[in-house]
Amino acid sequence: MIIEHLRQEFESTFDLLSELNTEEKCVDYLAQFRWNGKPICQYCNHDVCYELNLTNRGKRWKCKKCRKQFSIRIGTPFQESKLPIRKLFVALYLSPEGISTHQLGRVLSISQKSAWYLDKKIKNNFIANEMTENSIYQFYDDKCDDATKRFNEAIDVVVETYEKIARYYNILYAMEE
Repeated sequence: MIIEHLRQEFESTFDLLSELNTEEKCVDYLAQFRWNGKPICQYCNHDVCYELNLTNRGKRWKCKKCRKQFSIRIGTPFQESKLPIRKLFVALYLSPEGISTHQLGRVLSISQKSAWYLDKKIKNNFIANEMTENSIYQFYDDKCDDATKRFNEAIDVVVETYEKIARYYNILYAMEE
């Protein structure tokens, strides 16, 4: 996972920013992480792609098979984002620390609303995926145990009520005789 990889490779945000100090270095780093240096078309999964040198659109590749162009962002939660990848890396690095969206906005020089949206995307797409299968099962087991406990408590209330009604009718029946 990219967050763990960034945190293992860089000891601090300063190290991250000094090593990945340009957008091109960030794109190369992400391409190495995603594709192990060999781009794969996100449209047809073909592994023969050509690098295009389009200076105004950033680094892009073109698939030999389907002839479609794609960037490093395609197929990621940030494919529609206009933020530079460098800022996305900083956000990914800081997000597990529980940074507030106000502080994240100040660090990235973006609005709090954009920082909130970015934080929500990170939590929904990256941090939520860190849950292991066992922790998911444990979560549902706990929920089932709670539901079973509430059900049993409701049954006990019904039984107690029935017993009270039965005693009341027994008292009334005994009084009539």
